[in-house]
Amino acid sequence: MKLLFRLPIRFQLILIVIIVALPAVGIIINAGIQQRREAINVARIETQKLADRITFEQQSKTASARQLMVLLSHLPDVIAKNAEKTVHLLREIHNSNPDFSNISVADSSGTVWASAVPTQRPLTIFDRRHFKNALASGQLSSGEFIISRSANKPSFTLGYPIKDEHGTIIGVISVGFQLEKYTQLLEKSKLPNNASMVLLDHTGVILFRAIEPEKYIGKQSDPALFKQIQNGPDEGTSIGVSLAAGDERIISSRKLNLESESSPYMYVRVGIPVESALSHANSELLRNLVLFSWVLVLALLFSSFIGERSIVSRIELLEKASQRLANGESQIKVSDLVKGGELGRLADSFDSMANKLILREEALAGSERFLDTIINTEPECVKMLTADGTLLSMNRAGLNMLEADSFDQLKGECIYPCIAEEYQEAFINLTNSVFQGESGFLEFKAVGLKGRSIWLETHAVPFRNETGEVVSLLAITRDITERKDTEAENKQLTEQLLQSQKIESIGRLTGGIAHDFNNLLTPIIGYTELLRNCLPHGSSGFNKIDKILQAAEGAKVLVQQLLSFSRKQILDIKSIDVNTVVASFHEILRRTIRENIDIQLALTQDSCVIRADKHQLEQIIMNLVVNAQDAISNTGLITIVTGQVILDDEYVRQHANVTPGRYFMLTVTDNGCGMDKKIQEQIFEPFFTTKAVGEGTGLGLATVYGLVKQQGGNIWVYSEQGKGTAFKIYFPIVDEAPDDLASYTPGQPFTIKGGSHTILLVEDNDMVRNMVFEFLTDLGFDVIVAEGPKQALVKAAGRTIDLLMTDVVMPDMTGPELHKRLARKIPGLQALFMSGYTNNVISHHGVKDDGCNFISKPFSVNELSQKLQTCI
Repeated sequence: MKLLFRLPIRFQLILIVIIVALPAVGIIINAGIQQRREAINVARIETQKLADRITFEQQSKTASARQLMVLLSHLPDVIAKNAEKTVHLLREIHNSNPDFSNISVADSSGTVWASAVPTQRPLTIFDRRHFKNALASGQLSSGEFIISRSANKPSFTLGYPIKDEHGTIIGVISVGFQLEKYTQLLEKSKLPNNASMVLLDHTGVILFRAIEPEKYIGKQSDPALFKQIQNGPDEGTSIGVSLAAGDERIISSRKLNLESESSPYMYVRVGIPVESALSHANSELLRNLVLFSWVLVLALLFSSFIGERSIVSRIELLEKASQRLANGESQIKVSDLVKGGELGRLADSFDSMANKLILREEALAGSERFLDTIINTEPECVKMLTADGTLLSMNRAGLNMLEADSFDQLKGECIYPCIAEEYQEAFINLTNSVFQGESGFLEFKAVGLKGRSIWLETHAVPFRNETGEVVSLLAITRDITERKDTEAENKQLTEQLLQSQKIESIGRLTGGIAHDFNNLLTPIIGYTELLRNCLPHGSSGFNKIDKILQAAEGAKVLVQQLLSFSRKQILDIKSIDVNTVVASFHEILRRTIRENIDIQLALTQDSCVIRADKHQLEQIIMNLVVNAQDAISNTGLITIVTGQVILDDEYVRQHANVTPGRYFMLTVTDNGCGMDKKIQEQIFEPFFTTKAVGEGTGLGLATVYGLVKQQGGNIWVYSEQGKGTAFKIYFPIVDEAPDDLASYTPGQPFTIKGGSHTILLVEDNDMVRNMVFEFLTDLGFDVIVAEGPKQALVKAAGRTIDLLMTDVVMPDMTGPELHKRLARKIPGLQALFMSGYTNNVISHHGVKDDGCNFISKPFSVNELSQKLQTCI
């Protein structure tokens, strides 16, 4: 410092200016370095965003293609190779999905027999990777870079197998993608013009490149560089060499995988040249240095004209005071030390400025701490938006709602894509009204960056500047997902309660009515069968009687529907062979269905044992066959098919409440009028019917759905208007032997074992009692008739009785109570109980429908014959 004072004042000032300027140079250089770092960081973030968007877009397209191919693989027209209908369907799908370059179907040899894009000659894809892998793995498979033989364009294709009902692969569905549209994502991004994106297949061949695609698409990338990409992480960002141009770039890469494949099927790379990323920062640094140089030169020129040594000391004093003020020291006053002249006035101004600045900084720091504490600890989202929806700020609670790790992921982005599509217009209207000076309120759905959907409630107000102009939207938003879920659950529970009350009320009425109908139908069916047996087979009278029996059987089906729907039955679950049940039930179905409708059975040769209630299974088949008959206006065909299927993980992902494994499949198909999608969605609802008023109850299929679910099964409907309907039922197959293979042939003659027998018949319904009495008498039985339990006890006194045949529910006492009292005096007395009530009613009175000691009203003559054979 002493040496400095010995120099002329001009040089002193020059040196002082230079010394003072040095920190500024350092600041400028340091700011330039920071700006370069920020530019590199921004470039990293922007490449990551674009890579993530391309990855998300491709994964979405892959998921859509997969859902489409799974659906197509189950369509009957595709399985049956109906080329005309399949091509028509594929073209409609292709027209509505421009992202797909083509959709085609090939048989197991690779010959394409259906294509959405017309072809001039037959095509084969036996040599395509996606076709070979789909055949080998039986799952969704990816391809490689190819020139599409149908579209004659570069393409990337996925393949999915088509399986028949036995699980055998009979063909492959192919879906190709339009990769050019990813250029739009690059154009919408904030990347420089010379930024690029590259898509590679599993071998490193370039599938697509945004810049000069004709020069690079289809070319093999550098093997050594591609090897590094393969060995690298699934996603990452680094500075490396471009695959195509060879220059140094900031590159974000992603690997895309299929669950069914062990290695990635596609690689995504987005790059920005380092030189481009730093160009703005370098320009700013150079401009600042040049500007500072000019300022320094001017300062040096000015200092050369200053000659007063005291100026230097006063400037040094002010400089030191400024440094202390910059370091946060509050007790600063220089006016007492620097007095007089312009520097004195400058000292006074400095002291005044320092005091005001300190006060302002303290107030500002306090306000910022206060606001930051409130906003960042606020459990609800606080955000500010521009008029076009660009996000200016958001607290931690808001970032958590949108699944963002940091504000950098959303900074400067439009918030509208995070809002569910159906609410975007309402949110935009709210924003517009706020910028017109109004406040607003809105409930809407939002989707987070990781795909989570939530309900939000926002209250938005205008945020104004000092002049009163609205400069942004300020909103407080809270998560109301739990409340919305509760409201939805309460609504569903309320609807279920009303529905159950309605069903319970109707059930009590229908249960009683159905019992009375059973008592009426029993003598109708019995007497009619007896009358038919008296007439020559094939005669006019015989045929008319047969039609009466068909009508009675139809009434019996309706009553069974009412009974099944009116109360939840107690299941009698056993291991049963389904083929035996269906085969033995065929004759009953044949008598129920109109003569102009044929019923065909296609039963699998394999044993299909399931755990189910045999009577409910028959009820399911009967209801589906009757429903199929109603769908056929004139002549037609009903087909019943059984078989075994394997439901794999892929099928389980597409259908709720299903577990993988071996299943018995029962299919009832008709070639009737079919149904549209809206009717299919309501077909299993109680009381829903498409028939005219008075022609249907709407309980048949609702009963089927309940019985299937009650026994652990699943049911789906597949239908197309004008082409028919198929109902498919799946029950889990068990590795057990059936509890009973017993079956009977309808119409089998009755034989009495061991000579004459005495039967005590107890029935309080006159018509049922008289019909059964006549039938038993014709068979040679000695019949004792009683109108009720008390009369039966009197007539049975002192008599030898071989069988008690009694109604279950009677006024004086129940059938089981009567049997107990008689068995005390007649040891070993067998009983055959009759009832028109449901299983839960008769079980309440001590009777279990085990196939031997119970017969349900109404019953036919043949059914009663079979029961008597097992009881005597």
